Amino acid sequence: MARTEARRRESSASLDSKERAKLGQYFTPAPAANFIASLARLDEAETLRLLDPGAGAGSLTASVVARILRDRPRARISVTACEIDPQLHDTLAATLEDCASTAREVGGHVETTLVHDDFIMWATQADGLFAEGREPFDLVIMNPPYKKLAAGSQARKAVTATCTETSNLYSAFMALGVHLLAPGGQLVAITPRSFANGPYFRPFRRYFLDRMHLDRVHVFEARNKVFADTDVLQENVIFSATRADSVDRAPVTVSTSHSYSGDIRSRVVPYEDMVHPTDPEYFIHISADEEDAQLAAVHSKLAATLTGIGCQVSTGRVVDFRSKEHLRPDPVVGAVPLIYPLHMREGDFMAGARCKKEQRHHAQLRN
Repeated sequence: MARTEARRRESSASLDSKERAKLGQYFTPAPAANFIASLARLDEAETLRLLDPGAGAGSLTASVVARILRDRPRARISVTACEIDPQLHDTLAATLEDCASTAREVGGHVETTLVHDDFIMWATQADGLFAEGREPFDLVIMNPPYKKLAAGSQARKAVTATCTETSNLYSAFMALGVHLLAPGGQLVAITPRSFANGPYFRPFRRYFLDRMHLDRVHVFEARNKVFADTDVLQENVIFSATRADSVDRAPVTVSTSHSYSGDIRSRVVPYEDMVHPTDPEYFIHISADEEDAQLAAVHSKLAATLTGIGCQVSTGRVVDFRSKEHLRPDPVVGAVPLIYPLHMREGDFMAGARCKKEQRHHAQLRN
């Protein structure tokens, strides 16, 4: 594991920022990889078939294989790791060889396959996985790339034709991971939290929740702790889910922590509290603690919805750093206030004298 983490750090440091953005690459730090590996359910199958799409330096695979060999030293493991970036192929091959070598030392067996290809194309091509006679996977682990999928792209069309419409690489990887799972197989992933709500991910949520049961969801209180050495401030979740044709609505464990080394607090919630049975949007309600749950209960009892009163919400479009050319320090004709969280107190907006101290933060945005 130490060699794998050293490779990850070296690969991450050498990756060009433009190339990172192009591929959506954010390699999994060792603490994250170990935590994800701890959520894997180890069945007593003769051979455990493992898939790591977008494997990067191989951190997730190394952590899961190490965990399996600790619990079942004589296990037989078949690993398939996909990686599109040719700069990482030698690094990933070295990690896979370490996995095989470790298994031999304890009397186990690890067979590895490195796919030098785009995971989406490999998983959706007519002559791909199942046409080659390979069996579906028992465990899919992933830290997928985070990037939008262009509407007319070949990759997006391929995912839509295979399983579901979706607009982001990470949800495309998740959907194909579900598609490639055997019945009773498990998906364990670290992803952005954004798939849990919003209209863009509605088809994906329906596809996912119709086939998978969420077993565990973990959230972090601090955004900057998950990928601390890559300056990623994305709000991430780690979750595990099981593939089932008839989805069991068993309770879900929700846990939270400040970082990987902090105390983890857990609570068990009814499935219906997380995914409301009659919700046409298939929203996934992740309440980290009892206070969040109480707020959600209050909101659910409100007499009207925003749609019902003729309002719409659009997040992320009006933020100061994206609209600098439109900002005005003082009110002008045709402008509207740009309101920040600091202008809100106890459910109301500050105005007049109460807002004087914060006035320097109160910009104007031209309509």
